[in-house]
Amino acid sequence: MSTLQFHLLGKSGRLGILLLACVLFGCSGGPLKKAAHDVAEIDLALELYWMTYGRYPNANKVEICHILLGDNIKDQNPRKIPYLEADPSELNSLRQFIDPWGQPYHIEIRELPVVYSFGPDGIDQQGAGDDIKPKTQQAKQGSS
Repeated sequence: MSTLQFHLLGKSGRLGILLLACVLFGCSGGPLKKAAHDVAEIDLALELYWMTYGRYPNANKVEICHILLGDNIKDQNPRKIPYLEADPSELNSLRQFIDPWGQPYHIEIRELPVVYSFGPDGIDQQGAGDDIKPKTQQAKQGSS
């Protein structure tokens, strides 16, 4: 998300993450780059959550968004750590992260997190077609 930031790492850590995101995805660009940046940040936030608690959240997609924003849903984030920050314009009325086309990002936990945008056409193609997913997720799927 354009203003989505990692809160856990402090100012210098966030600057490093944002700089890395600029290198990987470009600092400016259209909605495709923004969606690619967002899914990478959500995926990384889930990994940071795992590093904190030794597991991924056991929650639905709406609850996962709340947990990553720092809420303690079903005792899933007892330390109330905000792993991400987002502008109100980057959230829908349920406080789900939304992509540049106004659709909620697909976020679920299987064995590993699955995060993607439905892409410009707004059709869920299960991470295929024009759906946009993190490069790390593509690498994990390619190695399985």
